[in-house]
Amino acid sequence: MVRMLMTINISKGWETWSEMAKSLEPQMNEQGAKIIWAGANPMKRRPICWLK
Repeated sequence: MVRMLMTINISKGWETWSEMAKSLEPQMNEQGAKIIWAGANPMKRRPICWLK
């Protein structure tokens, strides 16, 4: 099973990114992917995701 740690830059804030990530969950489940954990740096500009 592949796992990855992903860090990206966002411009619309944590709340917008979090809602987008949750909305993609059904599509991710179809492909066998899952967000195990998601967090952000203190400024909430760089989400960090642990995916499986």
